[in-house]
Amino acid sequence: MNIFMMLYRSLSLHKTAAEPAVLEVLHGLMELVMSLITATLPQIDSRLYVIWGILHGFPETWTHSLVSSLVISWSITVLISIC
Repeated sequence: MNIFMMLYRSLSLHKTAAEPAVLEVLHGLMELVMSLITATLPQIDSRLYVIWGILHGFPETWTHSLVSSLVISWSITVLISIC
């Protein structure tokens, strides 16, 4: 079992990763955070497309070797943006 399948099954990745991302856009619109909406929106939009449009829509992609690097790179990006 690859890393995406483990995360998807244990955390319901499409809900835990994608839906709070939409809140990040709303927080930017309401100026609750300092991040620019013009920078946040394309980033979140592309992640939602990959999660919902590709990974959720085509389960056969879950076993591809590049999905692990996708999850790892997103994790590193989030850690850098938080710190």
